[in-house]
Amino acid sequence: MLVGRALPTGRQLPYQPLIDVLRHRLEQEHAPNDLVSEVWLAELARLLPELRDRSPDLPVPSTDEALGHSRLFEAVARLLQGWAARRPLVLFLDDMQWADTATLDLLLYLAQSLAAQPAPILLLLNLRTGADPFSDPQPTWLLALKRTRIALTTLVLTPLTKEETQHFVQAFVWAEQQPEAGNTSSTDGCPDSSGPSTFREVLAAFADWLYVQTRGHPFYLTETLRGLLECEIIVPSFQQNGTWGLVLRSGVLEQTPAGELIPASVRELIRSQLGQLTPSAWSFLVAGAVLGQGLTFERLCRAVQLEEETGLQALEELLRAGLLCEGNLAEEAQALDGYSFPGEMMREGVYQEAGATRQRLVQRRVSLVRQDEVEDDQGEQTRLPHRAPLDGHAPAETRKRQGRRVVAPATSRGRRGMRWALAPDACGVLSRQPGTSIGEKTLLAAWEEDAAAQAASASPRSPPRRPA
Repeated sequence: MLVGRALPTGRQLPYQPLIDVLRHRLEQEHAPNDLVSEVWLAELARLLPELRDRSPDLPVPSTDEALGHSRLFEAVARLLQGWAARRPLVLFLDDMQWADTATLDLLLYLAQSLAAQPAPILLLLNLRTGADPFSDPQPTWLLALKRTRIALTTLVLTPLTKEETQHFVQAFVWAEQQPEAGNTSSTDGCPDSSGPSTFREVLAAFADWLYVQTRGHPFYLTETLRGLLECEIIVPSFQQNGTWGLVLRSGVLEQTPAGELIPASVRELIRSQLGQLTPSAWSFLVAGAVLGQGLTFERLCRAVQLEEETGLQALEELLRAGLLCEGNLAEEAQALDGYSFPGEMMREGVYQEAGATRQRLVQRRVSLVRQDEVEDDQGEQTRLPHRAPLDGHAPAETRKRQGRRVVAPATSRGRRGMRWALAPDACGVLSRQPGTSIGEKTLLAAWEEDAAAQAASASPRSPPRRPA
């Protein structure tokens, strides 16, 4: 099996993944004189100059650039077919979304050659589609690959579902343990009498928290578990029966700020993706990170103060990059028109990368947007009063109308009908005037309090969210 990987370099390196594969294989064997003739060895020496050290008498390759590419491609194809004649061969190339055009052309030639002259070679290519600026040639290249008529199977690797994440976590060898003291409290600090009472339930809640953080993304999931091991939130323990098992320190997990739980590898990946965004898309994403939930196009445009056309371009950029997803990912939510982050870890990472100054600025704008929304909602209810039915359920037309509104749905229901009396404080952040029911808390803080309480009921073992 030959394994290579394309690198996300600032400039494209011609044939880089294939050079690594061929060089590693040739280091394990002598010069392949018995596989190809000296004519083809001379072409291969353009990729691997060390072949001339082994065979100084190799002829000079063609200097014609167009003809030289064709002869080089044929030389590589003959070498791989020679190796496969000895025993079946698997050529695995990873991260092909970063591959250069020359490598893609060579693979197309190899696929065409194998379609014409079958050999026991399996080409296994892994690439991420639609989420990287280097992926522009991908659609055309994939179409050309299909036209070679080589037997082609495409497997789309999707994130793990919530149930699959549960099974993945439960597959580890966990040590039986009693829930830690204080483990029955919710994330907002209030006692939760319905909290887990057995370790099995604690483990199920932990798996749910992992899914909320990572949305089943394999890389995020495995890196998070590795990070929890490094910070000793998950620790190995030698059991009385003479075996080793993992112990989950759920109390420590609850007390650890969410930002400290983002692994360095995940943070670097997020930072690299953010560095490729346009300023408008970056502002759009930061506003989404501050809002947290209830993301709609109209609300984001108002928070960022963008015209609709510019906002639409920013939104489409974020959707292509996979930094936002259409619809609400929460299974219990019935959002008709909205967007969400692909995991709470991504949202928290974006929020931290924004920096304190931008955070305060966007929070102030979000507070103004929410103030306008609440006042509009109250005005609409005043103009269109409706009688609540005896069974306590709102009419279908009312529920449908509320579902289309931009007002934050679940987080504002408990505060419906309250008048927001706001005035700028010394820092310029809008806060309640004294004498209101919440005192001096900022509008954003009140919203975050409700959001945390709602999330606590859905994921009772999640650590604190972003800083206020």
